Amino acid sequence: MTAPVPPPPPPPPPGDYPPAPAGPRPGGGAAPKGLSVTAMVLGIAGLVLVVCAFFFPYLGMLLGLVAIVVGLVARGKAKRGEVSGPGMALTGVITGAVALVIGIAIIAGVAAFLNSDTGDCLQKAGGDQKKAEKCLTD
Repeated sequence: MTAPVPPPPPPPPPGDYPPAPAGPRPGGGAAPKGLSVTAMVLGIAGLVLVVCAFFFPYLGMLLGLVAIVVGLVARGKAKRGEVSGPGMALTGVITGAVALVIGIAIIAGVAAFLNSDTGDCLQKAGGDQKKAEKCLTD
C-alpha cells in the first residue's frame, strides 16, 4: 500500500504572493515594445516641435513622418505577435500624422501671407519700423 499524498499547502494570504518567475512570457508572445514606444515618442516630439517652432516646422514634420513609418511597422509586427504595444504604435501614427498636417498648414499659411499684399509691403519695408507699422495698419 502506498502512502497517501498530502494535500497541497494553502495559498498565501492576499498581497503576499511571490514575484513572477523570470523568463519568457506564458503563451510565447513577444514582450518587447521598443518599436511601439519609439513611434509614440517620435510622434509626440514631432507634434511638440511643429507647434513650438512655428516658423520652422520642418524638424517636427520629419519626426512626424518617421513616427508614421515606425508606427505602421510596429502595428504590423504587433498583429503578427512579434511585439506588443499596438496602442502605442497607433498613438505614434496618429500624432505623427497630426504633426505632418499641422506643419503643412503652417508652411502653406506662411507662404500665403508672404505672397499677399501685406507680405510684399513688409518685405519692401525691410528694417524700417515705421514703414512696417504702416503696412500692418493699412
